[in-house]
Amino acid sequence: MSQQLFLMHAWTCVQIIPGKPTSEPTAGCMQVLGTFITEHESGSLLCELLLWTEQSAEAAAMQLAQIAAYYGFDGWLLNIENPVLQRLIPNLVHFIRQAWNSKLASSFCCSHCLTC
Repeated sequence: MSQQLFLMHAWTCVQIIPGKPTSEPTAGCMQVLGTFITEHESGSLLCELLLWTEQSAEAAAMQLAQIAAYYGFDGWLLNIENPVLQRLIPNLVHFIRQAWNSKLASSFCCSHCLTC
């Protein structure tokens, strides 16, 4: 049986899945991901705030993990569509690693190229 993916994509910074969309035929084999998206100048400013330090990046990743665990979905599509300051790239990598390794949600997914 193949793995299925349900992705709720939206243009708000954090898109929470409104209930887990499963049915009898797909129960147990569907991964459900929310969307974390930043874009434009406001996205650059948000990334700067969230990624300012390694600790702030880790706190942001843990918040996303807690949201996913609370609402019962499997992880996030991380969609960064704005420039990220080059000095913040190590913290971005830390953010992604922390999100990926979180024990509070079962999977995380990352998408889109970054502009430095």
